[in-house]
Amino acid sequence: MNEGIEKQIRELTKPKVEIVDHLGAPANIENYDSFMSFLMLTSINAQAAKIRKYLEDRESRGTIQNFDVLATSPFPSHELNVEPPAQSISLRNDGPPPGSPPGSPGILWIEWNERNSGKTILNPTESCHIKFETHKLKRFYVGCPAGATAMVRAATKG
Repeated sequence: MNEGIEKQIRELTKPKVEIVDHLGAPANIENYDSFMSFLMLTSINAQAAKIRKYLEDRESRGTIQNFDVLATSPFPSHELNVEPPAQSISLRNDGPPPGSPPGSPGILWIEWNERNSGKTILNPTESCHIKFETHKLKRFYVGCPAGATAMVRAATKG
């Protein structure tokens, strides 16, 4: 089962309810069944709203952004912001740009959303596709190790 849905199901547990008066003493409710029905329906409605929001965030909005970048050193040479946040990204390292010295490595480094989150390495002609479950991709960083340059093409889908 999907991890996000499992989390939502775990949150649907019945909350502990203690009914007290304005002094904190246990309250005497004559129509307890109606009151508890109201509390349960309120709780169910709140949980349903959370689930609805989660499911809506999983739907693609159909927005696509394209990025064509010359990545250089030091890392990151570019911080690319995605508006609105995206669900997936496809990248391709086209290698060193035309006119680069022979033997240029063309290695590309990428990080997602936060700096120092761990670099993904793409060698020339390699591609990478990452699908986030929901709209989580807000930005990505590209760059190269010292002495390298690389042409990178990226497309995000929101």
